Formats: sequence, structure tokens, C-alpha cells
Amino acid sequence: MGLPFIIGGLLSTHVATQWLAGRELEKFGPAGKAAIPALAENLSSWPWWISRTAIAVPGNHGPDAAAAVPALEKILQTTSQSALGAQAAVALGQINSPNTNALALVSAALDAGPAKTGVQTFISREHALQALAQVRAFEEPFVPILVNEAERERAWSNDTHVYLQSVHILKRIAPQQAIEVLHDSMRNDPREIVRANATGWLLQLQRTNEFAVAALCETIRTNFRNRTVLILHLREASPRSRLAVQTLQRLAAANDLPSVREMARKALGQMQRREALLAP
Repeated sequence: MGLPFIIGGLLSTHVATQWLAGRELEKFGPAGKAAIPALAENLSSWPWWISRTAIAVPGNHGPDAAAAVPALEKILQTTSQSALGAQAAVALGQINSPNTNALALVSAALDAGPAKTGVQTFISREHALQALAQVRAFEEPFVPILVNEAERERAWSNDTHVYLQSVHILKRIAPQQAIEVLHDSMRNDPREIVRANATGWLLQLQRTNEFAVAALCETIRTNFRNRTVLILHLREASPRSRLAVQTLQRLAAANDLPSVREMARKALGQMQRREALLAP
């Protein structure tokens, strides 16, 4: 199926042909740039289930896909499909960095919608966070919002997914702010699973943090149900941490469950290999 056929399909009025052309376009890689004008002409007028097949393509071509910006902005502002709106924001951020309309809509989604921002958006907070994770141009303006999002989710939500997503992005783009959020979660969150995740992620950023090591080792000592998950977090510690190594050695030698013994042995090996790779 050649590119001229794809371009013709993008301009077709037949929905099955549009869907097939949109699905196949991404396979052409850089050569697909020639189809951007045809895609831009119809992308925002297609049903959402057709638009989603090709909405990522303009972003793959960066600034060369500027012709698609109006169509993407229209989708961003009018679609009732949260995932599609987030994909449009990602593509806009990849084409021109940063795109002010994409920034405004993602910000509105993260900041609890039009009641606070005056900007109407159908993008869910979870999809907005996924957009942030994909577009580096979005990162810096959203550090304060991400910190607030993590703190708000930790304080008010029983669903830890958005909180964990927020902190995961912060770890990459603003490690110092992530450390502060993780310290607070490790000490104060009432949910053991959140404290454990926060401690493990804190060790990724500060591998010699003995307070985090001690907290995690104590949780391992008292929590028999989640020991395998907790071991995965403890392996992030430096092998120079005597407490971390001793805890894993004890589990590897004496735990009643073979799966726990095996995971502890693997964790010790992974700690040593990581240290060797990082050595000057």
C-alpha cells in the first residue's frame, strides 16, 4: 500500500477508507510527512475512533507538521474523548514547544477543570499526566502543579494511581521537589503501600538515605504479605548500606517462602551489579 493511496484515503469521504489510511500512515515513518496536509484537512472532522488512528503522526514529524496544528487544536478544545484530547496535546507539544493552547488545556485538567481555571476541558487528570510524561516541553511549567497534584492526591484520594504518576514524572524532571514530596509521604501517609512506594522511589534518588532504608527494613520485618514488593524497593539502596544488605541476606537465607528467598538473593546481586556499573 503506497503513500499516494494513503493520501487518497485520508481525503476520502468513506469512513472505512479513512480509518485504514489513518492506521497505515504511521508505518511510513519520515516519508509520511508528505501526507500531513491531507491528514490536517480532515483530522478534526473525523469521528473520534478514526482520528485516534492517526493523531500521533503529526507529533512524530515535529515542526515539519505545523500544518496539522489547527486541526489538533480544534480536537483539543472540542473532543469529549479524554484520551484523544491528551494525544492531541502531546502532538501539539511535539510540533511546537511549548504550545500555549495545549499547556492551557493540560493545566486546566490538572487544576480541577473550568471551575478554577475558566478553561473548558474534557481531558481527565490521568490522561493529562500521561501527556506530561511524553512531552518534555511541558515539563518545567508544570513542576509546581505536579507537586500540588501529588500532595492533593496523597491527602484526599483513596486511589493512589494519580499520586504515583505525578511523583514518577517529578522524579525525572524535578528530583529535588520529588525528594521533598517523597519524604513527606514516607513519614506521614497513612497507607502502608504509599509509604513503601515513596521509600523505594526515594532510594532511587538517594541510595544512601539510611532513614529510608531503616523505614523499609522495619516494614519488611512486620509485613509478611507484601515482602516481595518491599524487596524490590529495598534493592534500590546502595550495597554500602549495611542494614539493607543484612536484611536481604537474612531473607535470602532463612525466609520460609522460596519466592522470598530467591527474590532477596536476586536483589543482592542487582545491588552489586548496579554499583559496579556506576563505579568510576
